[in-house]
Amino acid sequence: MTPEIDGYFLRPTDDRVLVRIAPPVTETPGGILLPPPKSRMPGKGIVVARGPGRYLADGSRLPPDVRVGDIAYFRTTSGKDIQSGGAYFVMLKEEDVLMTVGEDDGL
Repeated sequence: MTPEIDGYFLRPTDDRVLVRIAPPVTETPGGILLPPPKSRMPGKGIVVARGPGRYLADGSRLPPDVRVGDIAYFRTTSGKDIQSGGAYFVMLKEEDVLMTVGEDDGL
């Protein structure tokens, strides 16, 4: 199922991947405001859509390795942040995804 934001369906192109992330924590339950994290830890989210893959020199497409539903760890310095209706997403190139956690594919 293609995700929808503000009435528009999101369909990543080429080797792009749309990942839903948790909203950033800016305040503790006690009301203390938190600064943005300065961590080198990778970001984490769930893949909600992926493109058809990038074109190769011979004109064929190389399908992406990531699958919808996988948990993806990615570089936090990459991608474009998208926010709508309380949901947070990041659009990444497949090369920015460091690893995925999903079902075993027999490799």
